[in-house]
Amino acid sequence: MPAVPPGVPGVHLGAELRERGIGLHVIEQSIGTCTMEGRAMFGMLFVLAELQCELIVANTGTSTRPKTVPRRPKKTTVAKS
Repeated sequence: MPAVPPGVPGVHLGAELRERGIGLHVIEQSIGTCTMEGRAMFGMLFVLAELQCELIVANTGTSTRPKTVPRRPKKTTVAKS
């Protein structure tokens, strides 16, 4: 299953398709949105896909925040007298 980008309203997409009379059916897994269980399964898959995208972003550091890297302190030598 392709990952859903963060912020894509997967649950709302399912409700919108249902209002339009469009059903989804995955043949290999026999999951369809015509049943309550199928709709629940698709909802859970959307949630897991969004979580996976957020984890990828968190683990690869591709956030919108700029990173600040602390600098090492300069080494100073003490003069011997």
